[in-house]
Amino acid sequence: MSSEYNYDADAQFFPFFVLTVSSLITLPLTYSLLRSPSDVAGTSSKAAHIASPYTPKNADIIQTSRAKQKRKELRLKRMLTAATGWLTMAYMIYLMYVTARSQPTVWNPYDILDIGMSASEKQINSRYRKLSVTMHPDKRQPNPALNETVESINDAWVEIVKAYKALTDEEIRNNYIQYGNPDGKQSTSFGIALPSILVAEGSGKYVLVFYGALLGIGLPWLVGKWWYGMQKMTRERVLVTSAGNMFTEYRERMDDGDVVNAVSSALEYRDVLHGTKEHSGLGKLEKLLLQASEASTEDENSAMRPKDRKRLEDLDDPVRRKTFAMVWAYLTRLDLDDRTLEAEKYELAPTALQLNEAFLSICLAYGFTAPVLSSYRLSQSLVQAVPPTQRLPLMQL
Repeated sequence: MSSEYNYDADAQFFPFFVLTVSSLITLPLTYSLLRSPSDVAGTSSKAAHIASPYTPKNADIIQTSRAKQKRKELRLKRMLTAATGWLTMAYMIYLMYVTARSQPTVWNPYDILDIGMSASEKQINSRYRKLSVTMHPDKRQPNPALNETVESINDAWVEIVKAYKALTDEEIRNNYIQYGNPDGKQSTSFGIALPSILVAEGSGKYVLVFYGALLGIGLPWLVGKWWYGMQKMTRERVLVTSAGNMFTEYRERMDDGDVVNAVSSALEYRDVLHGTKEHSGLGKLEKLLLQASEASTEDENSAMRPKDRKRLEDLDDPVRRKTFAMVWAYLTRLDLDDRTLEAEKYELAPTALQLNEAFLSICLAYGFTAPVLSSYRLSQSLVQAVPPTQRLPLMQL
């Protein structure tokens, strides 16, 4: 007995295999795209609200910042992967629809002799003699109208003889009972649900190159990216270096300004303040912020505490200095009189909110009340764009 491997040349099985594998990737990916974080957060917008023609200041900048945030959440790579998956699934369904299904035939001597399965040996012999009169090659001529040839007539008679012997000859009958074939045990065939083009002549080298690139380059790169990404980010999806910087700023007694300083030490802001943006407008920003702070009292809306103003003046890193000033400008709703600075101010706010949530985890781990409450107040202030050092109920409306 020999064994052989057959690939799916007629597209009978491999479309089902490819459809199953692609659906396992495409369907969850599509669900994650449709259920984006912005959509989940926006479910509250379905609640009844009062329609108002009021448009806030810098509404166009705010809308641009929101659109940019949504583009970050959509992830172009995931969208392309999902689209490719749906196209693959559609093509596999098309192949399944247009491909004619092949029905496997079971060799049955009773059907070949056209007799019932309860026929006796006498009836079998009688039927065989009748068929030998009409179906024997010496007594039958090919019919062109039925596409009959000498070979097809001979093959049909051979099948009749096999069927007759399978029902009358003891040895052949045992072969049929044990193996389902009068010729005895047949060779084993293994079907592989992959297109035959993979093993066609001339395709071998391309298949080897593909597998080599997939297993030798793609898989190590994917595992390495995942591993180093896990080492680079914390559970709160914050850079480990940023978490270390915020941990360095942690104290047992911290007010709201101290938390702003800790949150501004992260590296995530460099994705926004990169290149010339590090220094662009920094002098103007500090001047406006310090003027507004010095002109106000501790009870007014735009006030920064003296130690926060001194901390701003003592910072050396331009990115951190600008970040610290930008967060305070956002919290005090300071008009910067510059569209570029205003856009940066609104773009940094969501990042500051995310980083404050990571800093809150650090505070909760130590359990001191003052840092925890200050972090909570800063989260509320970032959402409402109000100073964390003041109680301003009317501005929270």
